[in-house]
Amino acid sequence: MMAALEEEERIRQAGPADGIQIASADTGIQSDAAAPLGQQAQTARSEPARNLQVAQAPSRHGKSPAKQNQPIILPEPTADGPVVTRDLERILQFDPNGHGELSTSIRSPIDTMTAKNTAEEAILTTEKLAKSGRISGSHNGGADAFRHALWHYKLTKSSGYEASKGFGDAHERDIQGGIRAGIANLGRNPRFTPLNGAELVTPGERLMDLYNNEVGRQLALDPRNLSKPDEDVILDALSNNKLRDKPFKVV
Repeated sequence: MMAALEEEERIRQAGPADGIQIASADTGIQSDAAAPLGQQAQTARSEPARNLQVAQAPSRHGKSPAKQNQPIILPEPTADGPVVTRDLERILQFDPNGHGELSTSIRSPIDTMTAKNTAEEAILTTEKLAKSGRISGSHNGGADAFRHALWHYKLTKSSGYEASKGFGDAHERDIQGGIRAGIANLGRNPRFTPLNGAELVTPGERLMDLYNNEVGRQLALDPRNLSKPDEDVILDALSNNKLRDKPFKVV
C-alpha cells in the first residue's frame, strides 16, 4: 500500500512529460491514421483514472476547474487520418448544443471582460510575431494555432480552467452558425454569410480551434511554465508540433 502511494506521488510531482496530455501507447489511444477516432475515444474512456490525470487549478472564484468526467487526453496533433466529428468532440468534451457567447457572458460578466482582454492580447501578440516572421499561416495555419492556444493559456491563468473552456466552447458554437457582432463585416469579409453574419467555419476548422484551445489550457496548468513568458510557452509548443496547424479531415 505504501509503495503504491509513493509511486502515485512520484508521478503526480513529475507531471506530464511536456505539460500536454497526448494520447500514447500508455493510454491505449492509437496515434496512427489507420485507427478510427471513435475507437480511440472508447479506449481512452476505459483506461484507469490514474493514467489520465492532469493537474488542474481551481478558478479564482473557487469553483471546480471543469465539469468533466475525466481530464482530456488529446490525440496526436499531426495525425492526418480522417476523424468523425462527434467522436473528436466527445474526446474534447465539447457540446455543440451548449451555451453561446451571450448567455455565457451574462452568467459570468467578470470573466467575460478577462476573456475579451486576453483574446485581444493574443491577437496583438500573434500579429507582432507574424510581422517579425517568427510565425506564419494566419488562417488555418501556425499563426492561427498560436493565437488560439495563447488566448486560452492566458485566460486559464487568469480565470481558471472552467472559465476558459466555457468561453472557448461558447465562441466555437457561435462562430459555427449563430448571429454574431460580425454582421458589421458583411460586404467586407467574404467569410461571413449574407443571412445572419455568422462566420463560415468548417467542422474540421472548428475541431482544430477546439484542439488548440485545450493545448493552451493544459500548458497553463503545468507549474513548470509559470516562470516563462506566455508567448515563449506557446511558441515552444508550436515549434515542437504540439499544436494542430491545419484543419482536421472529417467524415
